[in-house]
Amino acid sequence: MDKLEEKLNAVSLDLQVSLGRIEVRLDQTVSKADLHEMGSYLHKALNEQTWKFIAVATSMSALFATIAFGLARAVQ
Repeated sequence: MDKLEEKLNAVSLDLQVSLGRIEVRLDQTVSKADLHEMGSYLHKALNEQTWKFIAVATSMSALFATIAFGLARAVQ
């Protein structure tokens, strides 16, 4: 009977260690909801950055055009 209890305790300890590893691994995995949330955030951030880039590029183009026309008038 003692040998059976020892084997059961050993198996129980092995199972606890395995369960601990599984729990640690589950904490490190990503769910579909997490991926969807991250995708939404990424889409929003890229959209905001795109509009900022367009605004800056348009402003710089207008500035350079103004400078070019000003220089062209000054040269004439």
